[in-house]
Amino acid sequence: MPYDAGPSEPERFEALARAVIDPVRRYLARRTDAATADDVLSETLLVMWRRRHEQPADCPPAAWAMGIARLSLAN
Repeated sequence: MPYDAGPSEPERFEALARAVIDPVRRYLARRTDAATADDVLSETLLVMWRRRHEQPADCPPAAWAMGIARLSLAN
């Protein structure tokens, strides 16, 4: 039986991103204009990728993403 390593790190991140993009986009749309929301969403995903090993185990991905988006928007 061949060894199945499972999904690669980029594949796992893609699944994570797909799960959080819509909720974060809605969150940002309620707080800023469309162009800024798109910029902050991009920045949020970049931070999530860079800090993907730091996601708290007890924190749902959407909540983690919203926290990052909130801080990015504040900046």
